[in-house]
Amino acid sequence: PSPAPTVSKVPSSSPVTSVPSTPITFQCIDDTFCETGQVCFSGQCVTNGTFRFSLSWQGDVDLNLGLGLPDGSVVTSTSTDPTSPATFDTVPGDQAGSLEDAGLYVESIYFTDTPASGAYAIIADQETAATVNSVFTLTAFDDNNTAVFESFGIFFENSKDQEQVYFFYL
Repeated sequence: PSPAPTVSKVPSSSPVTSVPSTPITFQCIDDTFCETGQVCFSGQCVTNGTFRFSLSWQGDVDLNLGLGLPDGSVVTSTSTDPTSPATFDTVPGDQAGSLEDAGLYVESIYFTDTPASGAYAIIADQETAATVNSVFTLTAFDDNNTAVFESFGIFFENSKDQEQVYFFYL
């Protein structure tokens, strides 16, 4: 029999590798691998905040997380208002050379103060066509990192320029 894989705590900037067979690189396997103020989500350390919306997916497709706020503004990786209460978290799992080789990705948007009450539109936007079906998960977390909303979706092979929108009331 093969020896069991071992994982040791390393700085968040260093990958943790799971072995044997084909290695998949993770930044974390639980919150103890992350820096203060961060939590482990789908193998990546993300900023926790007072409230957080996170998108994770598998496949060779570029998905983007967007968040429509109750005041009508929208937060994405490319359009953030510096006065917005929500911040797009730049996560290594959505960058080349990290989990990308394993086809695992993460994006996250967090709040540093208590978010306003009202309707939030959580958007999973597909920019590129996939060669296989791409499954994703949208999750909302409170300040205790407890999932208070979770939904699963799929973008089908060869589809592109689509988005799926879910509404969350806070």
